Amino acid sequence: MTNRVLLKAVVCVVVVGLSLCAFAAAQNLIPDPQFKKFDYDPTKHLETWKERWIPYQIKAPSEWKLDAGKAAVEMKGGETFLHSPRFPVKPGQKLSISVMAQGTGKVSVQCLYWTEDGGMADPHRTIPIEPVELKGKSQKVAGTDTVSEKAVEAYIRIVVQDGTVTVSQPVVTVAE
Repeated sequence: MTNRVLLKAVVCVVVVGLSLCAFAAAQNLIPDPQFKKFDYDPTKHLETWKERWIPYQIKAPSEWKLDAGKAAVEMKGGETFLHSPRFPVKPGQKLSISVMAQGTGKVSVQCLYWTEDGGMADPHRTIPIEPVELKGKSQKVAGTDTVSEKAVEAYIRIVVQDGTVTVSQPVVTVAE
């Protein structure tokens, strides 16, 4: 094998290795970021509710509309929640959280943590993305959080207040 061929082979291995490392580091923990398992009526799927996106009305009136083609959910309300499917976490992990949002209202993101026995971790709820008032244009809202002690499972809660907001591209990754 010539030095030139050997050099090309080494470069290929390094590039592929770096690509795989970057992919692994950026893996989205949310099992369904395209909202394929969006559920308007979670009482129909009690055995699988932890695997689904579930909307909740907190302050009436509230509405939700799935746009499957755009992998987005339009949320209107006084105040409304959208819970993600649950995903595994480890105590003390640092998480990066982001969501694309567009509309005229406020959007925030909370994390809720659960222990191995299904109980609430302490703290149970954190707010890594405080309410952001949107002005119509699409923007990425982002923040970081540290997983609660004894937590083994989590989900994000996207909160919309006082307006209409379309959310897409929810991402939770382990931060470095």
